[in-house]
Amino acid sequence: MIFGIDPAALFTFLGAGLLLNLTPGADVMFASASGVAGGPRSGVAAAFGVALGGVLHTVLAAAGLAVILQTHPHAYDAVRYAGAGYLLFLAVKSWRTGPARPGHGAKGLRRAVARGFVTNALNP
Repeated sequence: MIFGIDPAALFTFLGAGLLLNLTPGADVMFASASGVAGGPRSGVAAAFGVALGGVLHTVLAAAGLAVILQTHPHAYDAVRYAGAGYLLFLAVKSWRTGPARPGHGAKGLRRAVARGFVTNALNP
């Protein structure tokens, strides 16, 4: 036993956690696309926003949001659909406006942080 946990279960959990963290999802794709389209500073700003969204998830989990979402499946569905809608909004907006120019200044960096935050916050 390691910390009171069966070693096989612990290593299975760690392996699954590592695999899930190495698999790119919406957050990684958004930060990467921001970096490619707006330059390295924009990519780092987007990644910072994604990290802030992770902090929000941590705080909400500590506050017991998981219990609420489990007892009210419609609330969980609302978060999922809001996230899907936001990703579709970003896709349509990106398609209609075309490629971005690097170097948008502070306003562009704030926007990248905000969009990264929303992308992660709405990703259940």
